[in-house]
Amino acid sequence: MYALLLAAPLLATATQDTPDGWQPEGADITSAHGHQDYHLHLEFMVAGAGASAGVLLDERWEVALDAEEEVAGAIVGFAPPLLEVLHAPGGWQSLDVSYWTDEDNLARLTVWLNDRLVQDRLLLDDRPQSKRDRARTPDAEEGRARFMAGAKESAACDWGDDFTILSTFRTTDRGTLISKCPPEGIWVADAKAIFVRDGFLVYDIGWVGALVGDVKVDDGDWHTAIVTSQGGDVNMWIDGEHVGDKAEFGTPDPKEFRVKVGAANTNFAFRYEGDIARVLFHDFAANEERVARLFEGKAVEEEPVFRWEASEDEQPAESELGRIRLRSGDGRVQFRQIMVEPLGATDHAGLIATLDEGSAARGREIDEGLCTHCHGRDGKKTVNPDARPFAIGTLENGSDPYSMWRTLTNGYKDMPVQDWLRPDQRYDVVHYLREEFLKDENPGQHYEVTQAWLNTLPRGMTRRPPPTEGATRDYGPALASQLGGDVGAALTVRLDQDTTISYDLQMAESPGVWTGGFLDLANTQHHKQRGEGRATPAGEMMPGLGGWAWGHAGSLDFDRSRRWPRGPLPREWLHHRGHYLFGDKIVLSYEIDGRGVLEHPGVDRSAGFPVITHRLVIEPGETPLVLALAEKPDESPLVIMEFEMEEAPPLWADPQGTLDWSIAVTGWDDTRDEPSPFAACAAIGGGTLETDEAGRILLRIPASDERLEYWLLRVGGRKKGLLEGLQLLVTNLIERQLPPSPAEMVNGGPLRWAETLTTKGVRGDQAPYALDTIEIPFENPWNAWMRTSAIDFFDDGRAAVSTLGGDVWVVSGLDADLEEVTWKRYAAGMFEPLGLAVVDGKVMVTCRDRITRLHDLNADGEADFYESFYADIDVSTTFHAFNFDLQEDAKGDLYFVKSGQYTDSNLGGAVMRVTPEGAAFVYCTGFRTPNGMGMSPDGRPLVGDNQGNWIPASKVSLTKRRGFYGVFPAVNNGGPGKQTRDGFDPPAIWMPQKLDSSCGGQLWVEDERFGPLSGRYLHTSFGKGWMYGLVIEDGEVPQGAVWRLPFQFDAGIQRLRLAPHDGAVYTVGLSGWQGPGGGKDGCLERVRWTGTDEVILKSARVVHDGVELEFSGPVESSLASNPARFTAKRWNYQWASSYGSAHYSLIEPGLKGEDPVKIESVQVDGARVHVQMEDVRVVDQLVVTYDLGEGVQGEVFFTVNRVPSPTLPR
Repeated sequence: MYALLLAAPLLATATQDTPDGWQPEGADITSAHGHQDYHLHLEFMVAGAGASAGVLLDERWEVALDAEEEVAGAIVGFAPPLLEVLHAPGGWQSLDVSYWTDEDNLARLTVWLNDRLVQDRLLLDDRPQSKRDRARTPDAEEGRARFMAGAKESAACDWGDDFTILSTFRTTDRGTLISKCPPEGIWVADAKAIFVRDGFLVYDIGWVGALVGDVKVDDGDWHTAIVTSQGGDVNMWIDGEHVGDKAEFGTPDPKEFRVKVGAANTNFAFRYEGDIARVLFHDFAANEERVARLFEGKAVEEEPVFRWEASEDEQPAESELGRIRLRSGDGRVQFRQIMVEPLGATDHAGLIATLDEGSAARGREIDEGLCTHCHGRDGKKTVNPDARPFAIGTLENGSDPYSMWRTLTNGYKDMPVQDWLRPDQRYDVVHYLREEFLKDENPGQHYEVTQAWLNTLPRGMTRRPPPTEGATRDYGPALASQLGGDVGAALTVRLDQDTTISYDLQMAESPGVWTGGFLDLANTQHHKQRGEGRATPAGEMMPGLGGWAWGHAGSLDFDRSRRWPRGPLPREWLHHRGHYLFGDKIVLSYEIDGRGVLEHPGVDRSAGFPVITHRLVIEPGETPLVLALAEKPDESPLVIMEFEMEEAPPLWADPQGTLDWSIAVTGWDDTRDEPSPFAACAAIGGGTLETDEAGRILLRIPASDERLEYWLLRVGGRKKGLLEGLQLLVTNLIERQLPPSPAEMVNGGPLRWAETLTTKGVRGDQAPYALDTIEIPFENPWNAWMRTSAIDFFDDGRAAVSTLGGDVWVVSGLDADLEEVTWKRYAAGMFEPLGLAVVDGKVMVTCRDRITRLHDLNADGEADFYESFYADIDVSTTFHAFNFDLQEDAKGDLYFVKSGQYTDSNLGGAVMRVTPEGAAFVYCTGFRTPNGMGMSPDGRPLVGDNQGNWIPASKVSLTKRRGFYGVFPAVNNGGPGKQTRDGFDPPAIWMPQKLDSSCGGQLWVEDERFGPLSGRYLHTSFGKGWMYGLVIEDGEVPQGAVWRLPFQFDAGIQRLRLAPHDGAVYTVGLSGWQGPGGGKDGCLERVRWTGTDEVILKSARVVHDGVELEFSGPVESSLASNPARFTAKRWNYQWASSYGSAHYSLIEPGLKGEDPVKIESVQVDGARVHVQMEDVRVVDQLVVTYDLGEGVQGEVFFTVNRVPSPTLPR
């Protein structure tokens, strides 16, 4: 709605009444206050000729209304209108202006004159084009400052002593105000910066910590900040308000550091996006009186030792910022009906007006990958019975484009929220559906778009965003993922910024080495909430180096059929132990034919081109081994060369020898000016290279009762100079220091992510259970995407939290007040973790390809060894084939569950049991997309599964060994699997879509500190972001009841754990496939009992003649005993290959509908309420509502798999 600021008949001169919020200035009027990102609407009338009239924005940009040299709708002196809108003088006309700051912090506006578009998203930037282009260069160096002081001036600014720093700035983004750090390069220890991150002001000392203010400053307004340090005690003020302090926070400044304005280093704090008016550095610590004087702009005794000020036109002009002036042309133009409203994020009218064939094509692609799973492909026959058939159905939430967009954005009834799509992508889908189904096949639902209707839509800023590259993320030295469609379990290692090698961990082979980048992850979950793409090499492959492969039983041509179809080789041939991190280096550990191998890959550029290096340590053993270093490039002739070996004692002998070496080449053809692609390899310090008939270069490793070491070098290309350079490099290596042995890099190395991040929590005020929200460090120095996926606790109360992108973070400070919560990055680079457990003090993580056990070998707070505890024997390469959760039973066995649909896995839908020794067994089968598990008190897994093919509704099953839970595997098929049996084990509870559209995990809570819900299960919803009370009655066939608790979480909840230190339940989740509307990328939230006695439902069960509800305290008997206070209904589902199920009558089987159930009577016994019903029958869903007075209302969902005996004890 518009905020009506003026509705006077006329306003032509200052003598007339001026409405609230406006003030007269001569014959004009101006807004009394500034506005930001707004839409202005007014009506005006021109009477006669005279001085120019218009609307002046920010005292800089004027929209012409009537001027001698400008056409109405022009931006005076800058841009003519898109078209001339003629209007005779003397009548009222309308003007609409949208004015905002875009993502580049530049002003834009759109103007309508008499409902005609005359300016369209016009960029208001009068800088020279060269300066404009330079400012927007996407790959501009982050460390480039607006100003860098010289050595003398920088030395005078001693951040290691007492100081006072003042800066005046404004921004809607992020970046560094002032820093003292290396003049170029990366962020280092003891570097210092004051910057804006995630909206807050931060003072950071490299590898020491950070002070974060508690007031947002990214609102686009001018702010002044002061940071003082006295004896190492730091205080921060913003606009006169104290916003933070940190004791004993300081380090000396290295001499080589320089003071910078507007930037720090290339990988931290980032360039400042916005305006900086001034920066002052005083060499004293201002007390509160001096701080107040500085904020008032008054002088203090000492002059600053450093002063930087922007040019005059960049200084703040608070009096004019955001102001609107209506220039009346000396009173000849009159105004009325002036209204101002904030602009929304989305320019709906602009987006709809740009929809075209390209939009429909993009929408079709999204529809086929998403919507057709429920709505079907032909618009008539739906897969999900609750979904709308677009070609013949009625769109209940509205059929105009904006209403359809809102349905996608907010959800509607059982339609889940799809706000993970960008606004323009949602309109692409809408346009495709309108063109494909509504326009011709369902014309009654095809709304005709008119300009008048577009003018009624909410105004906004954003249309189709420009294409952007995925932001660079730090995954650590290596990232586990798929590689294309052929390698299901790859570990890709960044050797340097330009060179990458990838390993197939299931085969102990390397699919290739490339130069030019790391991995293309733009279409994966690393950059898109629902990234369905696969990781692929981002660069040019080096010829022949994809031939790195170990042989078995003495042969490279072993029987590969012994391998699992999508799993590893037999353990007697290959056992991947894991990998070690040593700073930015990596050591792989594995066994080949029973002999242990340590391998450290690297790159040597001393020859002027990349030479791939491998240091190998081979454990003693009786089995000889064979390793292929390279293969003949496909397009090259079978030409091989072997250079005569030069023998000498190895360099690592004692005493150290000189050098022996061996070189072999495959694919070489020097009959042309440039040879064909070839690969050349060298073995240094021991070992002789040879070639075979297939053109492979081999290293044979003999049996030995001593440890053997090798140094292998490999190059691939088509230039003669590569071979010559390799020979020269080999002959000169005697002059150089050897690279470290892998054996020296397996005991822990230097920290990789030294900085600890600090956030806060917000305590909820609900009762008797409160929901506390802990801030996630979404902005962090490594650009790690904080999509929190699983959680567990150490015995001391620290939490381990995983992210879908592959991290584990250790979170401390989870105390009652949550005033200082610290986050330490512990591990990175794992393959889509969706489960985590702390077992015997070590973090174990369920990944797509294995269970990884993390070891901190040197106790520095970071994992150094990523142990492959269990390698999954069936790793699918399809997007949706996740491994979910990780639960432990009392014997120490671990459990996780695999997707059964959208996968090519033969073990899809199975719960896997893994023993403490790492052996795995199938426990039960029949699940679809089971994003969550729990564990019963007696050690049986619970599994939450989601509606779909062969799943009529979401459900929670209390499983048993060899159980089957309804879903037939759909190998290599996105549709339903083929039915192979006539029945399935029923769940303990069914849940309709409106209650839970996508299940998360469960938790048995046994802790008195959790209050009345202790001794119960909790259940979570990934689709809704909700939590539920859950009761499961065990027996021959389990059955249960579930009800929603009154919380809305920040994202889709999927994992929850009971904390040992405070008895509260902590939850994590993310947004992506589903989740609540507007959900955050990740969340960490806490549910705690407040100790108050508000009455809530604590238990529910089916009895022989009805249901029994148990509350946490006595209920009002006069209300609770009234049957009219209760309602009940029930229905069945249909188990079929179709997506989900309609509701079917129990009384009339096969007839769609729900049956009401009569409430006969109610008996109340304190906190227990016995609701007697007309009859109790086995039924999939029974729903009972109750209203027992204010605050005691609710709805309970039961599944009745058996009717209890009348003699069943309470």
